Amino acid sequence: MTFTPSKCLRVLATAIFLVSIVSAAHAEVNKSVAPEATNVVASEMASQNLPASFFTSGSNWVYPNAMAGIADTAPERTVKFGDSSVALGFSGLDPKAVYAIELVFLSDSDTRALSANAGAQVLDANIPIPNSKILQNRYKIPSAAYADGKLTITINLVSGENAILSGFRLYSSQPGKVNPSTQNSTAAVPNATAAAAPDGATLIASEMVAQNLSPSFFVTGSNYVYGSMTGVADNAPEHTVKFGDSVTLSFAGLNPKAAYTIELVFLSDSDTRVETATAGGQSLDANIAIPNGKIVQPRYKIPAGAYSDGKLKIVVGLVAGENAVVSGFRLYSSEPGKVVPAAQ
Repeated sequence: MTFTPSKCLRVLATAIFLVSIVSAAHAEVNKSVAPEATNVVASEMASQNLPASFFTSGSNWVYPNAMAGIADTAPERTVKFGDSSVALGFSGLDPKAVYAIELVFLSDSDTRALSANAGAQVLDANIPIPNSKILQNRYKIPSAAYADGKLTITINLVSGENAILSGFRLYSSQPGKVNPSTQNSTAAVPNATAAAAPDGATLIASEMVAQNLSPSFFVTGSNYVYGSMTGVADNAPEHTVKFGDSVTLSFAGLNPKAAYTIELVFLSDSDTRVETATAGGQSLDANIAIPNGKIVQPRYKIPAGAYSDGKLKIVVGLVAGENAVVSGFRLYSSEPGKVVPAAQ
């Protein structure tokens, strides 16, 4: 093949264009910012609608119009919005660790610009967000912003119609887990059987499979996302399940003198699925029938003998159907405190 000058110029122009696309696709996440913060200790997308949410202000909005290059089902299309700000609240941070936050944005306007603060300290005074482009900006968090183990991230409006945020990922130099701030830790569950914590109890741990937390309380099972179901939103976090011959949850740091209640969250794509639940080998329920397309959230008091050594293992087994599934859980205690995933 002979290359003429005009062909060479076209090839060079194409190469430059492709490089610019690749560069643009990755420019928003600068991993050189706080590179030691590699452990994802918290993450949430607004589309998950989590009952115990890190979002402490803002309302949900799903962009109704198609966006070039953005799939209609993309989770970034759901945002938290506010007239002037959107806030995130965290607790349980290690003051000695290094943290970085990755903020996820998607705008339906070219006029929107935002700013980001960690506590009272500015992370970015001007974040322009072009129309229909997903931005994922990463910032190192000043240690003074979480010296007391708590952190507030505020997204403020600079220009445009309102402040928005699609989601975030929080990274740490130390493995572990942080929790939503206390104003969200006992948020009501959108289900009649799980409208509030048991009397006198506190929500001390929760996880939905859709969060993909690391470390996780789930120690067995593989992830699966169901297709569309009548009466259950496609972006509902319950759509993502752990599945297997059995699914196991493992906890450490329980108080043997406290009383505990666990709420298990199920969603099935079949009317034939029946499961069991045990705590430390003791039966919680021998027959959990899970109808097709209905979110089921039963609660069980955990026998004290199941956690007398401060550790607890919950196993969901299969009675009938294709496999055992669990969408998530919430663990309540009569005593405030914190439990952690058991070391494996």
